[in-house]
Amino acid sequence: IAEITVARRQIVDEMKILKQQQTQTLDDLVIAQIAARISLCQCHCKDLEQLLAELIEEDDGIRRKHEILTSIPGIGLTTAATLISELNELGGANAKQIASLSGVAPMNRDSGSFRGKRKIGGGRKPVRDVMYMAAVVAIRWNKDMAAFYQRLKKAGKPFKVAITAVMRKLLILANTLLSENRLWSETQP
Repeated sequence: IAEITVARRQIVDEMKILKQQQTQTLDDLVIAQIAARISLCQCHCKDLEQLLAELIEEDDGIRRKHEILTSIPGIGLTTAATLISELNELGGANAKQIASLSGVAPMNRDSGSFRGKRKIGGGRKPVRDVMYMAAVVAIRWNKDMAAFYQRLKKAGKPFKVAITAVMRKLLILANTLLSENRLWSETQP
């Protein structure tokens, strides 16, 4: 699963580069060749997603983890697969550890009497990347996360601070659900 998620991530990165090249190119032949390469990348991406879904279905433990993770609005196939493969500690660590391992915990930038701004960093970048997109989706489709995000924005928090808080909250929720082996529901248990 880890190998397939890495391969898919590389193809997505390649598609971004090709799309940028396509906007910079004027020659019709080059534009057509880039479009063909983008189409090929899209086919490869679909094939990898199909293989990923098949691999998840084969193993009961992984299938259950995937089922729990995808029950959370905002977390889909790719995000769940990345969390399963890149963050093995999910479901077995506490909230602070999960936030640190994924790189969404605010870190001090202090030295002597200097007190800098807290920033996120370290951790596992692939997890942080997929959690960013999951947070963006969750703000739209998950009522709890949308309310949490709006509360932060009304309090004057910048976008990056608010979205990072949603990422962290999603990860902690996923960690809790996996540790309790239960699906997400709108109503509190």
